[in-house]
Amino acid sequence: MKRSIEDSKNFRPREKFSVWIFKLENDYKRKTSFTGHSFTAEWLEIKNDGTVIIPKGYAWNGCSPKFSFFDLFVIGTPDGIIDIESMKPKTYYASMVHDALYQYYSYHKITRKDIDKLFLEMMKEKSFALSCIYYFAVRLFAWVTVRPKRF
Repeated sequence: MKRSIEDSKNFRPREKFSVWIFKLENDYKRKTSFTGHSFTAEWLEIKNDGTVIIPKGYAWNGCSPKFSFFDLFVIGTPDGIIDIESMKPKTYYASMVHDALYQYYSYHKITRKDIDKLFLEMMKEKSFALSCIYYFAVRLFAWVTVRPKRF
């Protein structure tokens, strides 16, 4: 019987009671430069050709941090205005891919620097005005949330 990463005693699942703002309605695929690596887990697949796949049902909080105030409203990092093509906030897909790659950071071979560069690239594709500021923020502070690699 094949074990998944999620079955590992060292796997740290996401907080079930965190503030989830978004839930993916359909599988998401994105071609990246992460070629030569393959990885499969419940909420992330990286194909050898660099395609990143995040399955329908994945939930995340957009750009972090965010906090719920007595379940009345959420305060935190804005996700940008609605992109006319996708009808989603401008950082919707960038934050999702970034969160999924960080969630499994300890188990795949993609570096933090490369994950953060993809985050920047995806925000720039949507002409998000604060993309450079968000990128520098994750470069400075995201290391706090990342566990060491486990190979």
